[in-house]
Amino acid sequence: MWSTVIPELMTITVWVLTFLCIRAGAEPGYLQGYAVMSINTTGLKYESSPLYDVYNIYMSTVCAGHYVNASPSSRPTNFTCTTSSSYSEFNPRNRSITSLPLNEPGSFPLVIQDKFIDYNLQLHVAWVFYILSMVWTGLAMLFGIMALYVGAIGAFIGLFTSSASTCLFISSVIVSVVQQNGVKLINGAANAEICASTTVGLLALTWSAFALSSLSSLVWLGAGLVSAEFRSRE
Repeated sequence: MWSTVIPELMTITVWVLTFLCIRAGAEPGYLQGYAVMSINTTGLKYESSPLYDVYNIYMSTVCAGHYVNASPSSRPTNFTCTTSSSYSEFNPRNRSITSLPLNEPGSFPLVIQDKFIDYNLQLHVAWVFYILSMVWTGLAMLFGIMALYVGAIGAFIGLFTSSASTCLFISSVIVSVVQQNGVKLINGAANAEICASTTVGLLALTWSAFALSSLSSLVWLGAGLVSAEFRSRE
């Protein structure tokens, strides 16, 4: 019985970490430092321009705000976010983020506009695998409660957590690649008018979830074997 408590707590933690990955940026200021990437557009601004100073791209939303005193070194304020959806659709041609457009059409280099169509799709795929991971982890949590009384099923629960780990690995790789390639593309194609930066928060969150999920699979397997061995000696 007690051998299944630790893997159950690990599984619950994995579910929470995965949930935070897709909920970051759901509201202004909520896990603000856990974006896929942050884009500084102050170089494109001009008097009466509708552009925000900074755009943070999250898994489910896009948030935009202004720098204090228009200084990029200051903390962004006055954030506003799009409605949460199945993926963060950052479209440089879009004019539908609250009352202000994301940007003036043509302000972003065309190569960036076109490439973000691919990035949006890739992030959508990552979002789907995050959801699948939460489903597998949720099943593991439910069966984990049963394992408190029938510890031998711990080995069976390892199948759920292994599936969750696979989904988390796919999502983590996609997010890492989009972040690296997106930042490189923007900084290389924008002629210093736009600059992008990475945020380590989301990567730390998603890879931690994957690592803990993988470890929990081994612990569940061990707990199941120990419980089965103990019962065979009774």
